[in-house]
Amino acid sequence: KDYVEVLKDPRALIMIYQYGCCFGAELALNNVLPTHFQTYFQMKSGDAALAASSMGLMNFFSRAVGGIASDWLNKRFGFRGRIWAQFICLFFEALFLFLLGRCSDEHPWWYALMALLAFSLFCEACCGTSYSVVPFVNAKQVAIVSALIAMGGNIGAVLAQWCLYKTMDDVLLPFQVHAAFVLVGALLTPLMYWPEYGGMFRRASVPALEEAAPSEKATEVAPSEKETTV
Repeated sequence: KDYVEVLKDPRALIMIYQYGCCFGAELALNNVLPTHFQTYFQMKSGDAALAASSMGLMNFFSRAVGGIASDWLNKRFGFRGRIWAQFICLFFEALFLFLLGRCSDEHPWWYALMALLAFSLFCEACCGTSYSVVPFVNAKQVAIVSALIAMGGNIGAVLAQWCLYKTMDDVLLPFQVHAAFVLVGALLTPLMYWPEYGGMFRRASVPALEEAAPSEKATEVAPSEKETTV
């Protein structure tokens, strides 16, 4: 029943799709990039593996950058800043993934590497912005929301792998089509709305529930009783 309750929330479904677009894309590209660099750009296997591994190395900081950026925008603009952070990361992830798909073998291989690094930054940062939004999707079912969104990443990787990269004969077309799916994820972001927090373009319609502030009342000290001597 708890899982059904969460899945009835359109915001949860959007987040599942979006995590499939960021973490799912990361997993899918980790699988195809070494072969792509080696066979398409005619690189040595060691050089191709090193170029492809740059995406994983970006995880040392890029995922944290997404969370930090989301927190900073939340501090400046409120919860709406978190939604904008999500949209920006997804949009530029789609842009640079498309550019990666436009780097043909007529260009030097490092063109593709530069596009990959830019894509990796926004792709992995989006993982950070996603989980900065997760606690607000359903405050009573945070664990289930987290599990379902994480599942979306794995599903997104499998679908991208088998529906795009393994079925299309054109070497670059799968990257471009994949970018279109990520762009759809970005364009779904304005549909997420919280009455108490607002959305990308709409303000909150009801006051946000605030945590009870600690009591500021001064502790009353009972007057000391005078001792009576008998």
